[in-house]
Amino acid sequence: DGMAAKPVPVGHRSTGSCLQGASHLLWAPLHAVEQLLEHSDTGPLKPPRLAGVKRAALSSELQLQRIKDIARVKKTTVSAVVAACFASALERCGLTNGARHLNFWVPVSVAAAGSEFTEPRNDLSFVMMPLATGSSSVTETLRRTDKLLLELKTSSKAPSLLMVIRVVMHLLPRSISEPLLNSIGSKASGVFSSVPGPSSELRWGGHRVVSLRFLVPQRANFCVGLSAVSYAGDFCIAVSADEATLANVQGIVTTWQDALSELEESITDIH
Repeated sequence: DGMAAKPVPVGHRSTGSCLQGASHLLWAPLHAVEQLLEHSDTGPLKPPRLAGVKRAALSSELQLQRIKDIARVKKTTVSAVVAACFASALERCGLTNGARHLNFWVPVSVAAAGSEFTEPRNDLSFVMMPLATGSSSVTETLRRTDKLLLELKTSSKAPSLLMVIRVVMHLLPRSISEPLLNSIGSKASGVFSSVPGPSSELRWGGHRVVSLRFLVPQRANFCVGLSAVSYAGDFCIAVSADEATLANVQGIVTTWQDALSELEESITDIH
């Protein structure tokens, strides 16, 4: 009596048109140069030396509807609410070094919409998303976050950077490609991912899957991973970090929940 779940489309979905392909090809070199010239994050999240010990903390299940209600009233998205609460948590825990934003790599799907599954493929690219830190009010943080995410969603950065990554990896010798990709990748403070999971419960081997947990993968020299996943009406966040950066990862999870509660109070005041 197992139930098959249809995968949820995540991230940028390309239509695969010739016009879009030409546009991505045109912008690819410009985005590559832009990433090379991008200012590298500094501060507590980028220590000079790593401890080599990873710590992780996960929240208890939250009701996804809480976040949806905030997104509806604020006229934004679930992803924006999640990202804004993370930005607020980093700010309140003294991890932003006064920066107006911190950059995080976000994995996005660039698979063509409607394409049939034929073989396992890694149609993932990355975009650098600025977390809107530097605001004392989580409501203001959400407003800034919504604007930043809207700009990212309407840009061609994800498919263009995928082209750059593939060209660099397949056409350039490793002695050139590895330092180049490391230079681009090391500019961010970490990795962020918010994934919509199955909307109804699944079964595995005849047993009910009670909950899902998700820790976003990170490169060896990335210190921080911020992730969130929904499942069957519930929602869970997770934080992982090198001990040299953040020994108290649970503090970020707790402060994230505090920021969410403040956003709930702000929409209650509206009513």
